Order: sequence, then C-alpha cells, then structure tokens
Amino acid sequence: MQNTLYTYIHTNSLLVNPHTGQEFDLNNLSTSIGRAQNNDVILSSDKSASRFHAIISYMNDRYYIEDLGSTNGTYINGQTIEKRTALSSGDEIRFGVTRLLFLTIPNRRGISQNESFSANEKTTSTAVENFVQMRLSARLNPAF
Repeated sequence: MQNTLYTYIHTNSLLVNPHTGQEFDLNNLSTSIGRAQNNDVILSSDKSASRFHAIISYMNDRYYIEDLGSTNGTYINGQTIEKRTALSSGDEIRFGVTRLLFLTIPNRRGISQNESFSANEKTTSTAVENFVQMRLSARLNPAF
C-alpha cells in the first residue's frame, strides 16, 4: 500500500520568501511548516512561529492551508485563518513574523540547486522575481 502523505506531485506551486528569494517547492500532498527541524519548511530563526505551525495540503486540484493550533496564528493577506482555507496564487502567508508568498507559475519545472540554469529556467526565475516585485509594489503603493 502506498503512503500518500509523501507522494510526489508535479505542480507549478511554491512558497517564496520575498526578502531572501528562498523558494520552497510544494511537491508533496502535504507540506508541514514550523520551527522544528522535521518540518518540510523550517522557520528556525522565527521564534514567534510554533514548532509545528501550519500545514499546506493539495486536494482536489487546489492547495489549502490549515493552522495547527499555533500560538500566534496563521494569516493570509493579513487575515487570520480559523479553519482549512484555500490558497490563491499571490497570497501572502504569515507564520509568526515570517512572510511567504504562495505562487503558481505556468510551465515551471523544479530545479535542484546543483543543476545549471538553461535559458528557460532563467526566464522562469526572472518571472518569479518580477511577480514578487509587482506584488510588493502593489502592497506598498495601493494605486499600482
């Protein structure tokens, strides 16, 4: 019997830290987020994040996020979430003081850190950077 909790899925979705550019691919049916070292996304430097803060799940062709009873809550676009909530590309998610963007990028292919970038991958990286800058500009300048 296959353990579906760790089943690899190919999606074009990721979390991006807009301050550092660090990317976290969402390739499992569930992705755990928190300070503890056994999470998929580790927020070790954020003391206001809980050890097991939240989980992102892929169900019925959508991503959902759920707070795991964290001390300081999980926020989407500034609004606290109380139950499993669907994510949309461009959503800003806050865990403690850490802010990550949820992005879905058409035709994106996962790349390991050891691989070199081809022209298409450079274009994708530039598209991510441009999208992040556009979202940040829109938040800083509402007339954008």
